[in-house]
Amino acid sequence: MARELAQNSACNLHHRVGPRLAKWLLRNDDREDGGAVTVTAHAIADALGVQERLVRTNLRALEEEGLVETSRMWLKVLDRNAVQARACGCYDPSRSVCDRPRATSPARQAGAGPMTYGCEAAA
Repeated sequence: MARELAQNSACNLHHRVGPRLAKWLLRNDDREDGGAVTVTAHAIADALGVQERLVRTNLRALEEEGLVETSRMWLKVLDRNAVQARACGCYDPSRSVCDRPRATSPARQAGAGPMTYGCEAAA
């Protein structure tokens, strides 16, 4: 976890908004298994530490190219390969879902019991 935080801090300092947004889109697409992500441009801007207008501009460009589909409260990646080509080098698909909680039992699904993460389950 500390390594990921350090990497994200370095990424925020050294990479432009477009590649960071592409990385963010891919990571969230990984968590949703390719489904639509419920999110606003404001929330993405907060996550990236940038102005909302920059997120909107970059999302609009991706949408015009047919790489993502957006609505007021959600977005969906349509062309992962093209988005990945635009992502900064910090995106690592093999580690992207490590922070994705996975239920380990029916009790966990009911809100009780231990939780594992994608990287632990793969280990």
